[in-house]
Amino acid sequence: METTKDILERYRVWAVVGISDREDRAGNSVPRFLEERGYQVVPVNPSLATWRGKPAFPDLLSIPFPVDVVDLFRRSELVPPHVDEAIVHGAVKRIRPKMMTVTAAFLGLLPMLLSQGTGADMMKRVAAPMVGGLVTSFVLELLVYPPIYEIWKARSLSGTAGSLPPASAGASR
Repeated sequence: METTKDILERYRVWAVVGISDREDRAGNSVPRFLEERGYQVVPVNPSLATWRGKPAFPDLLSIPFPVDVVDLFRRSELVPPHVDEAIVHGAVKRIRPKMMTVTAAFLGLLPMLLSQGTGADMMKRVAAPMVGGLVTSFVLELLVYPPIYEIWKARSLSGTAGSLPPASAGASR
C-alpha cells in the first residue's frame, strides 16, 4: 500500500471531483495547495465552468487525457458512481497503448507463425504460446481486471462509508 508521501512524490496529475470555488471549503483549499506546489489539478464539477482559470469538466469521463489520482470531495453516499467513472476512465485511457503494444508484438511474431521450411515447426511452437499470452493479457487487463477492482473497491467503501466522520468523508485518493 502506498503512503501519502509516495502518492505525492509519484503522481503529478490530480482530478478533483467536487472542486469548489468557495474558499472556505476543502474542495478549494486542497486543490489550491496541490496547484501551488506544482501539481496539475483537473477540476471536475458539473456546476462550474472554470476553476482558477482552468476549464472544469462535468465528470471524469469528459477528461480527454489520463489522470494519475482522483481526489473526491463528495459525501460518502455519493462516492460509488465516481469510483465507477474512475475505473472506466482508467481502462479507456489504456486501450490505445495496450492495443499498440499487442499489435506490435503480434506483428513481430507473425513471420514465425507463418514460416515454412526447416525449423518452422519449432518456431511455431515457440510463437503460439506467446500470441496466446498477448491475447490473454489484453483481455484480462481491459475486460476482467476493471470489474474485479470495482467489486473490491465497492466492498472496501461499503465497509468504511458508515464510519467516516462528516468532515473527512469527502477526501479520499
